[in-house]
Amino acid sequence: MKKAISVISIILGAVLLVLAAFGIYVLLEATNYFKAKPTDFWLTVDGQRYYADSTVAFVDNTVTVNYLVGWLSKKQGYTYELVPDGYNFTFDVDGFTQNWLEQDLTQAFEITETDSGITVSGNTVLRHLLQELYPEQKVTVTTKDYAFKLAVTSINGKTITLTFFGGNAPDSIEITPPSIVF
Repeated sequence: MKKAISVISIILGAVLLVLAAFGIYVLLEATNYFKAKPTDFWLTVDGQRYYADSTVAFVDNTVTVNYLVGWLSKKQGYTYELVPDGYNFTFDVDGFTQNWLEQDLTQAFEITETDSGITVSGNTVLRHLLQELYPEQKVTVTTKDYAFKLAVTSINGKTITLTFFGGNAPDSIEITPPSIVF
């Protein structure tokens, strides 16, 4: 009788082991299925989720990178870059003409990496932005319209871009006549 119970216990243990292995296999396959879905990766800015390319207001943004399977994403990570978008124009740096769309703007911003994403801060006025890229050089720009984007690429190659529009601040304000009356 004891031998029969031992044999049954061994068989039940083997069956449970096979079932556990099958369960792990199904879980991993389900994870691969969810990784291929369009909602497996998204960005969150100020509580708003972005699943596709979008336009966002730039005010020292904290961008959280989210994956459907969180524990997997912490191992794999993501990449990001800040690049020009849309409007193409030229500007001068110490007399040499540069093209806006050929710039890498990542160095012009202060980017702080966290466990859950990044915080992007910096001055978005165009001449200040370009001055960060070309310190101690004379930058001359005449355009007023420009945009840049943050491109975040997931572990499986999907990219979501957040586009930010910028503007130029005036160098000075002149009041004519030179007084303000209340």
